Amino acid sequence: MFINTGKISHPFIGKGKKIESMVRKALFDFSLLDEVTSLAVALSGGKDSICLLLMLKAIIGKGFKKVNLSAIHIDGDFSCGASFEKKFLKNFCDEINEKTSQK
Repeated sequence: MFINTGKISHPFIGKGKKIESMVRKALFDFSLLDEVTSLAVALSGGKDSICLLLMLKAIIGKGFKKVNLSAIHIDGDFSCGASFEKKFLKNFCDEINEKTSQK
């Protein structure tokens, strides 16, 4: 999902396109955005939460109504590399122009 320059690439290709299709299907089948005006993704720094944020960023407003999307990260001082992770997530959210809140 990333290209060499570090910028986010969309439309996705290969597995990224398949994941996007599955997320779109789940959003539609379960009417997950029907009554939503704001949506927050709990961003841990793992591949699941990063993938979800990328997919929602790509999908919202394109076939689905526009909602306010935010990322939330709760900083744990006890985890290994916590300061590195915090910087990575802040830079990641800045790169995809997403609001973030870190506590």
